[in-house]
Amino acid sequence: MIEKLSAEEVLSRYASGERNFSWKDLSGLDLHGADLRDTNLFGSNLSNTNLTDANLEGSNLGQANLRGALLRNANLRRVFLAGADLTGADVTGAEMMEAQIQPPPSAQPQAAPQRLSSAFATYTRVPPEKSVGLAGFLEWVFPGVGLLYCEEIARGVSVLFGSLLAQGAFFFLFIFTFVSEVDSGSIYSSDDLFGPLLLMRGVSLLILFIWLIVRIVWATRAARAFNERRLDTLRELRAQFRASVGAR
Repeated sequence: MIEKLSAEEVLSRYASGERNFSWKDLSGLDLHGADLRDTNLFGSNLSNTNLTDANLEGSNLGQANLRGALLRNANLRRVFLAGADLTGADVTGAEMMEAQIQPPPSAQPQAAPQRLSSAFATYTRVPPEKSVGLAGFLEWVFPGVGLLYCEEIARGVSVLFGSLLAQGAFFFLFIFTFVSEVDSGSIYSSDDLFGPLLLMRGVSLLILFIWLIVRIVWATRAARAFNERRLDTLRELRAQFRASVGAR
């Protein structure tokens, strides 16, 4: 006979170090906000259990009965869900990065479990978000690196080579004017071009500084755009997941 546990018993046992709650009856319990990380819940009955805001990261929910369970905003990162019954489960806002799910062999011919498995497989391949600050810092350190970090490959490579050429031209101009100054002993002689060359050096420095600011702005905008696309992808996958769960 499956052991029936109360919410207080579950939380008390977990607090004392117990992590094995496999094949237990936890149906209808209120575990809202509970910290149940790395828990073995294989085969357990969690039907109609309230797990809203619960932390189940790294837990084993294989073959578990999650019919009608409330998993709103729950942390389901790295959760194992192979064979779990999620019929009617509410996973709105749940974090499911790196979660694993694979329908049982008997369910393979059905369309809904296949869509569910596909949604999870795609979800786990969604890359992590990009840091806006890091993108700007990398672009400040070296041209194009911040854009490459944000996976703007074509623009990053273009900025990299364009900046190298521009900086090469600047340093050539700087060395040319410096050598000319040393040879003449004065940069203000009226019979040479030292004055205009010095002005060109200053203008070049200003252009390089402006170009640096532009690159940093591009990199930070690229990071924000990447994160927005990532969020759109996650929303779409969550919608597919909920639709697949409902179809089961």
